[in-house]
Amino acid sequence: MENKKVEVATKELSPFLLEEIKHALAITWNEENREITRLAERSIYAINDLVGTEVDIETNLGAREMVIQRVRYDYNNALDEFETNYKRQLSRLILQVAIAERKRAENGTETVSKDLQ
Repeated sequence: MENKKVEVATKELSPFLLEEIKHALAITWNEENREITRLAERSIYAINDLVGTEVDIETNLGAREMVIQRVRYDYNNALDEFETNYKRQLSRLILQVAIAERKRAENGTETVSKDLQ
């Protein structure tokens, strides 16, 4: 897999993902939605950058879980510990995405996330 920067798609954060993140943070109020959305967008970019391609977090449960956990670490000012604590899970996700990317290239499949389901 080539080493390239990933561009972030400019689409809104799904309300479902926002609610999942708020649940993980034990937040029941809406006043922090803007901040949580900002953290989620940064986390989506960071996870995509780690794996080297844009992953559909709506269908890829592993990627979605990593985004949620990264937001949790960022929200609690512990982001410096995230990659160390989730090294195995991140490595597994990177490998899964690389394999799916290779299959996609060989088969001409349209998206990586379909190969990960």
